Formats: sequence, structure tokens, C-alpha cells
Amino acid sequence: MIGISADKAMNNFSNRMKKSLQNDDALVHVTMCVGEIEEVVTGHGSSNLTCSGDQDVVARKSGFASDRTLMIEADKAAADLSRRLIERLKKSEDITICVEVDV
Repeated sequence: MIGISADKAMNNFSNRMKKSLQNDDALVHVTMCVGEIEEVVTGHGSSNLTCSGDQDVVARKSGFASDRTLMIEADKAAADLSRRLIERLKKSEDITICVEVDV
């Protein structure tokens, strides 16, 4: 778990974003910023994504898709993220997350 008390879940994404994420050819980039620390995770969209989860957002290294999956085949898991970023989050610093999709 990276962020808690987020203001968005998968079902809150725009219809345009959901359609982009559901493209098998989509390349998904998630940029996380905590202060000056920036981390990027890249993965793929999938026609199997429903984008309907109402509580959270998950980036997966596997090909598994559920209603809360944002991307599959991600190049990083939580354990792969910068320790500096994680330490800042442990201190309750805010995280800003930007999702971009290339179709």
C-alpha cells in the first residue's frame, strides 16, 4: 500500500481515461511525487480492465485484472520504489499521483 485516504478510485476516472486504459496497446505511466522526490511506474492497459472499483487503485506486475486494477505488467511493485519516497510517506507527507496513458 502506498497512498491512503486518496480522493479517487478506479470508478472516479473519466470515461475517456477508462477507455484508454482498456486498450491492449496502451502504455500507462504513473508518476508519484512526494516533495522533490519523483518515482515513475510504467505498465500496460488491457481490455480486461473494468475500471469499476470504488475503493482503491492497484498497479500490478502480473497480468491479473480486477475492478481495482489500473495497469498490468508494471515495471515496479511497492517494494521496488525508492526508500526515500517511502520514508517521506511514513512521515505522513502528501503524495501527488499523475496517470498518463499513451494509446
